[in-house]
Amino acid sequence: ATLLQRTGATPKVVTTQARRSAKTVVRNRTATTLAANKIAKRRLAALYARRAKARKLAATRLSTKRKVLERRQGKQLLSTSAIVPVAWVVQLGTFSNPANVKRLIEKLRAKGFDAYVKPLTTTNGRTLTRVYVGPEIHKDKARVLLEELQDQFRLTGVIKRYQA
Repeated sequence: ATLLQRTGATPKVVTTQARRSAKTVVRNRTATTLAANKIAKRRLAALYARRAKARKLAATRLSTKRKVLERRQGKQLLSTSAIVPVAWVVQLGTFSNPANVKRLIEKLRAKGFDAYVKPLTTTNGRTLTRVYVGPEIHKDKARVLLEELQDQFRLTGVIKRYQA
């Protein structure tokens, strides 16, 4: 009614004008809403892209950390110090003649000693064989073992750290 009084127009014209202006407002709101929706979608897509990139980066970092830890653990598992505590052996001698090695090993084992051999190649290509008895966890036990071997076999030996 106020629009009619101001403009002096007939009710039919006012209604048409009101409809047109209402449609324009709706169209403008729709256009604004669509534009806002497009902007919102772009922002959302950018946000999702950043999150995906961050997840991928985090996964890569985690994967790298796992690989480093696995390498470290693998090295620890491969090292003898991680598997076997410090142990001691008695080295009884180094022989070039395999018959002498065999004879000594048979004597030691017959008396109940844990004897074993390790081959050694010298710089000039000769192959020598070292004879060991042990290992013992405590160095004191290795000393007692050395004294026992000296008494029974008249052999001088050396206490060395055990290496697998």
